[in-house]
Amino acid sequence: MASAEGGVTKIAVAQLRQLAAFLGAPHDHFIHYEKAVQALHDRFIHYKKAVQALHDHFIHYEKAVQALHDRFIHYEKAVQALHGRFIHYEKAMQALHDRFIHYKKAMQALHGHFIHYKKAMQALHSHFIHCDGASKPCAVISYTMKRPHTGTPAKRPASTASSTLNNQQTSPPPPLKTILLAP
Repeated sequence: MASAEGGVTKIAVAQLRQLAAFLGAPHDHFIHYEKAVQALHDRFIHYKKAVQALHDHFIHYEKAVQALHDRFIHYEKAVQALHGRFIHYEKAMQALHDRFIHYKKAMQALHGHFIHYKKAMQALHSHFIHCDGASKPCAVISYTMKRPHTGTPAKRPASTASSTLNNQQTSPPPPLKTILLAP
């Protein structure tokens, strides 16, 4: 009887061991998958943090781009203002150029007047030299000056000689030598 009980006990122990081995395999699988899931969870947390960091970077760069856009608008307005000032000064320069042309023409006209009066003075000087060297009293010569802008040069009309001695006419002065100045 004792031997029979011992045999049953051995069988029971063997069966329990077999059952434990059978049940242990799924447990090992469970532990394996639990660790795998834990690893996946850790990776998920890691990528979640990485995505959060990328999102923070995105927000940072979005703000930076907004700031750059604001600066762009600022400089665009500044350039527009500079362009307006450029147009203003361009018009001012054109006005100065027009005034320069106006005064240049006025100076040219004054130069023409100067040449005109210089010729008249030369004629008077020649007449003075002629009369100063004459042996007889010199006839009185009257000059009529015409303004140069009419296009008519100053003319010396024929002598209206009224000699104080013997009512004699004197010869006209020698030809006029004109010296022109460069403008």
